[in-house]
Formats: sequence, structure tokens, C-alpha cells
Amino acid sequence: MKNLLTILSLCLIGASASLQAGTERTVDASQFMTPIATIEKGNQAQFSAFENAFNLQRSTSAEIFKGGEQRLTITNVNIPLHGPSTLELERMLPVFDANTKFMINTPNGPQPFKVDPIQSYRGTVNGDPNTWVTLHFSDGDLKGIIQHADGSRTVITRAEEMRATKDAVPHVLADENGTGGSPLADFY
Repeated sequence: MKNLLTILSLCLIGASASLQAGTERTVDASQFMTPIATIEKGNQAQFSAFENAFNLQRSTSAEIFKGGEQRLTITNVNIPLHGPSTLELERMLPVFDANTKFMINTPNGPQPFKVDPIQSYRGTVNGDPNTWVTLHFSDGDLKGIIQHADGSRTVITRAEEMRATKDAVPHVLADENGTGGSPLADFY
């Protein structure tokens, strides 16, 4: 009996260690965020210290954000006016998942419609407790807000004026006050 308890204890310790091993992941932003030199608006290209455009690589970003890790660290994120930074993130509980059913009323009665799951994260910049980050990923789209220790905010949103491809979706990291409008409007 004593040997059986020892074996069970070792199995539980091993299972616990294997569960914890998959709870953290560190990735370099360059693995899924490819810089774009300009943002095209009409017939002109805009260069700005307030905006950094990038293509979000669909397959790599899906693998990173939909992974099962509880903690995600993203290094070398080039934040406008703040430079390369590390986002230390923790996965939040989903509001809904792939099994959630949404219905819409139509003249033919209630009809189901599909909503892609959203993976949400919260955390800090460079481990500074006076900062906060919130990121939300769904099907090649990444949105978020980064608040810096000085109170300034950077938004991450899709660059709607640029065309997505099957492999990449244009996005922008932009200083909230330097864009001429509020990219936070995407969140309201």
C-alpha cells in the first residue's frame, strides 16, 4: 500500500509539472508583426513618429494567441514614442467560446450565426505596475490599448485603409493623441 501511495504521489507531481510547463510562452514580436514602411491614405503615404504600421501574420498570430499558455510575454514590441518594449500578459477568461451559440431574430424566426472566439489578455509594459495592457485577438484581428506610466496611451488596431491578404492583416500601433482622431473609437 505504501508503494502504491508513493507511485501515485510521483504521478501527481509529474502531471502537475507538465501542466505548469505549458503555462508560459515568450515570443519576439517580429515572429508575427512584420513592419510596414508607410500607411497609405488616399494617394499619399504617411510617415509618423506616432504610428507604426505592421502586418499581423495570420497563421503565426493564431498559433501564438490561441495557444493554451496562461502567461504570454511579447518582447521587442516597437511602441511609438516609447521604443522597444516587453508586454507581460496573462490570459483572461473568455466571455464566450466556440461552443457558445448566438441567435438573431429574422422574419423566418431565430437563426444561429457564428461569432469567432476572442482570446483576451491583460498585463503590463516592461513589468512596470504603473502601466497596463489589454489585447484581444480573433481571427487575424488584434485590438488593444497600452497605457504607459506617464498616462499616455497607445492603441493597437486594424489599419482598415490597407488591404489584407490571405496571409497577413495590416494593423497599426498608434499614439492615441498623435493620430488626428481617436483610434479608441474602434472600441466604442
